[in-house]
Amino acid sequence: MHHSLRLFAGLAQAPMIVERFLLWARTAPVARRTEAAHALARGYLLSPLAPAERDQVEAAMTVLLDDSALEVRLALADALAASEQAPHHIILLLAADKPAVAAIVAERSPLI
Repeated sequence: MHHSLRLFAGLAQAPMIVERFLLWARTAPVARRTEAAHALARGYLLSPLAPAERDQVEAAMTVLLDDSALEVRLALADALAASEQAPHHIILLLAADKPAVAAIVAERSPLI
């Protein structure tokens, strides 16, 4: 299992995992951050998270919006765009991102 997916897999058991995820993301290669961003977003949408855990995952995704790698933001857009449960502020920020990211959201999102 990839390191990022192991981090995601433990999310429901350890609320501090998001903090560790963000520390890891500072130095992880782009490909790994991209995988992790997608897994985090899918986890947000599909996992039964407690409200505090959900808030932490949303905060982590919000931080990932500032990632310098376009691929990370593309992964977030891909995972979140089609869902009505996606955080509205994240969808709006992705819609205002580079054209490749914004196009995913514009084509798929029921929130905009």
